[in-house]
Amino acid sequence: MKTTILLPHRFKTPGALVLLSGLVLGVLAIFGNLEFDFLDVPLPKFLKQEQGLFSTTNNNLTDELALGLCIAGCLLLMFSREKVEDEFVQHQRLLSLQWAVLVNYVILFIANWLVYDTNFFYVMTFNLIAIPLFFLLRFHWILWRSNQN
Repeated sequence: MKTTILLPHRFKTPGALVLLSGLVLGVLAIFGNLEFDFLDVPLPKFLKQEQGLFSTTNNNLTDELALGLCIAGCLLLMFSREKVEDEFVQHQRLLSLQWAVLVNYVILFIANWLVYDTNFFYVMTFNLIAIPLFFLLRFHWILWRSNQN
């Protein structure tokens, strides 16, 4: 089965490195309050909040960088060919994607009823990369298990 939308296999290693660096940076940015000073950007005048709980005139883009790295790494890994790309692998890609979407929305449905306030924001942020992560975990687990047999 010929697929034209897959990248060459050599993109897997850079994809894994980009994803790993994005995950580490994201964890440090969220839980360790890591911010790089060179990523501070002033907010446009119409977005500045000078009253209320959050008085902010600058935005640090460290968390946006982390999320961007995670998304780019996931896409590189998801759309890179395997060494042997046959019909079995293509079928597993489809099943893994379907499974990932289903699991993601079940978790999102449950979180919608059980998670509130700022924690829900974190759930929604994780939701941006959850489908690719679930896909990658299941797809590679299935391939590993089939190679063991």
